[in-house]
Amino acid sequence: MEPVGSRPEEVRHHQQVGAGAPGHPEDGTQMRFGFPLPTRGPLAGPESMGLIARRGEELGFEFVSVSDHVVIPRTIRSDY
Repeated sequence: MEPVGSRPEEVRHHQQVGAGAPGHPEDGTQMRFGFPLPTRGPLAGPESMGLIARRGEELGFEFVSVSDHVVIPRTIRSDY
């Protein structure tokens, strides 16, 4: 499976809708886009997280976020 954002059409699309694109407000306000980093599973290691964050920066994302949960249960029994 190829990584998200690795195809040229995805990069072009992102560049067309970002700051400086036609129709972008000129009053200094703009919406900032970011994405969450994985905090568990095979992509949650330091090397993978660094690669993902750098790729996001290359694509023009402004920030990354991470979960603020210190402990994530393995299973949840509640129906809530």
